Amino acid sequence: MESWTLPYYEENTEHCQQLLKDRKILEQIPLLNELRECNAYNNKMVRFKGMIQNILDPVYYIEKLEIFNKEKNTILLRSGKYRDTIHLEKNEEILQDSIEKTYKEKYIMHCVEVPGLNSWTKEFKYVNEQSCLLFKDGKRKTDDRQCMNLDMDSKDLELKNCNKKLFVGNATQNHVNTEYNYTLTDACLNNDAPPSLSYVMKDVHTVILNMYDYEDCSLKVNDLIEAIGFLNFNLSCENSDEEEIVYLTHLPTVHVIYFISNTSVFDNILKLHKEYIFENAGNLRDDLWLILTDILMGDTLAADYLLCHLISTIYSHKDTFALGKFSLNLSNIPTKFEEVGYVSSLYTILTHLVEKSLYIPITIPYLNNTVMIPKKINGQNRLITGLLQVSSKTHIVIDETKLEPGTLMDTGIQNVQALSNVINSQKVEYDFEFYKLPFMTDVSVLILSGGKSLLPSDYHIILDPDESCVHSFNESHSRVWKKMIDPVLSKLRVYIGIISSLDYDLTSSMQNVIEDDYVNMRQHLDNNITSDDLHRLLILSR
Repeated sequence: MESWTLPYYEENTEHCQQLLKDRKILEQIPLLNELRECNAYNNKMVRFKGMIQNILDPVYYIEKLEIFNKEKNTILLRSGKYRDTIHLEKNEEILQDSIEKTYKEKYIMHCVEVPGLNSWTKEFKYVNEQSCLLFKDGKRKTDDRQCMNLDMDSKDLELKNCNKKLFVGNATQNHVNTEYNYTLTDACLNNDAPPSLSYVMKDVHTVILNMYDYEDCSLKVNDLIEAIGFLNFNLSCENSDEEEIVYLTHLPTVHVIYFISNTSVFDNILKLHKEYIFENAGNLRDDLWLILTDILMGDTLAADYLLCHLISTIYSHKDTFALGKFSLNLSNIPTKFEEVGYVSSLYTILTHLVEKSLYIPITIPYLNNTVMIPKKINGQNRLITGLLQVSSKTHIVIDETKLEPGTLMDTGIQNVQALSNVINSQKVEYDFEFYKLPFMTDVSVLILSGGKSLLPSDYHIILDPDESCVHSFNESHSRVWKKMIDPVLSKLRVYIGIISSLDYDLTSSMQNVIEDDYVNMRQHLDNNITSDDLHRLLILSR
């Protein structure tokens, strides 16, 4: 797989596409997120796992064009697909007026590494059907092969196109000047990486994906994607005056030949072990409940609610309602444990259980100085990310225990409102300069506070620690970590992933029972019970 070249793929497209559907084969492709600089070169086949941070306007590219060889007096048909450049020999030139020249659209996506992704997810590798959650160390062995010699002795034709315009770099000085022209410098003609490569490969957190033959537009901003394609280090925009492409100058490009849209970075493992988790769900739930009870200092009620919070998910957005949300406020967090970092310990344990998490410390300076809301710069077609631009199934932990009196500025007020919107409506209103555009989310919000939180929540539980656990907090904490070892820990991670992703379905008979109970509750128990209360009871029973 790693030895595939672009010409080989083009000649064997159907066969290659079939192979790429096999997860075991897919795992053999080097992951760009972990690739060393020495092993990254143009046209290398790579894999990238990330989140779609922005979707740019589609652009035109030359799918096919004719090349005339003056020495042999022959005409060749070449492809511009999956390429930024067309390779020309010394005696070759492009037939600009060829009737064979065809244009198509490609979609450009700006992708980043998954925000809040916890480090343990990188250790989850493919396991076969006979294995039972025996997850192995996933640290990839880097390829010791030396950097590939970039063969660029002849002139290159640049096919760079942005903002619905076609930019074609001339192959010879005799051609008419175009809107954009770039010639690779001599620095790129040796065995070293391109000038920007050292900058790019210091830590690959973001790439540009070029999507071909993609017309259904099912992918959205904040979706997770695993893309396979051919790598290209595009230096062509460095001298461009186009505002839209300036910020993309140093980003590596992947010309995508195959992609998978995921809800989890280890979807394949979740699917593989669903039956096992169903058979052992009761025991796994008990194991998780015991761990949560210990970290919550013996409060079994709080452990029940925290467990429900961890496996909750949004199963439907209807009007302004997010059905399935389970925001939880745990108050009465003991201040006596602040010196030993109780909140930090609790959050650390949660990061070892859930796939993605985000810690937000609520203090006046933090609220006033943090950019939480993404902002669109229309002139550059650029989306500036914010703290709340996260993918679905992210667990947000809000820490109010350090909040002190102070004055909120405009930014702070906007951030508090943004957090409230996420909790109440599961949406973030992105700033598009002249208007706000709501983006729906699916995140779990846990609020830790001394008193009742200043933010709204679906459930409020006052922590009631057991006195014996309070006096032996260090022992309880150590006991938690002794329980959180493999294979139990791996099973709990998959348990949370599978149970939280189950479809929610109510039969018609069950709906009738619930309706009757709701009417009886209003008639005989409390006339003030609202539809929101019914929703909370339904989610809790789920």
